[in-house]
Amino acid sequence: IITISSFCKEQISEVYKVPAKRIGVVPCSWEHILAVGEDESLFEEYPTIQKGRYFFALGSLEERKNFKWIVGQAKRNPAETFVIAGGSVKNSSEKLDLSGIDNLVFVGYISDEQIKSLMKNCKAFLFPSTFEGFGIPPLEALAMGAPVISSNTASMPEVLGDSVHYIDPYSYDCDLNALLAEPAAPAKEALDRFSWEKSARKLLKLIRIYGGK
Repeated sequence: IITISSFCKEQISEVYKVPAKRIGVVPCSWEHILAVGEDESLFEEYPTIQKGRYFFALGSLEERKNFKWIVGQAKRNPAETFVIAGGSVKNSSEKLDLSGIDNLVFVGYISDEQIKSLMKNCKAFLFPSTFEGFGIPPLEALAMGAPVISSNTASMPEVLGDSVHYIDPYSYDCDLNALLAEPAAPAKEALDRFSWEKSARKLLKLIRIYGGK
């Protein structure tokens, strides 16, 4: 069995009663985003999204992505702008109850080029997910120079190390600006640990070790 993080390895071993020694770890990576172009059209389409002045989040509309935490932060911080990409605006609104929240913008499903532009220009990237096997988006955001505020659960501390700011995804008691003012390790410390080439070499090594057995 091959999985993408030590966290997943522990989960598989515990749930399916598989000996840990029979589970290999080959992590994901992030550098594919470097080959993506940029599209800044959303800044014209949504005038309230101003460069350097919004918190950005990205993901599907699954409950574990915890967008309700971002809705809660938008209510607590009416002077800040929050942007969420992923899924249709219609479905998002139905699931999250955005009535009376003027400082939260759903842009729906957008292109990789638009995602990259939003990551590069955000005040911080938010990743409050309650369950992730790896979590590529926060690494992509770090690569784009964005500060990252992430949940402290599941695989996130393993993957992101000290390069991000952590929050309890089950608590809304959080001062985002105070959190961003705290020091974090350079993004390079997290990014240098992963590459698709390193992952390919690890996978090949596992195949050579166990492929004939």
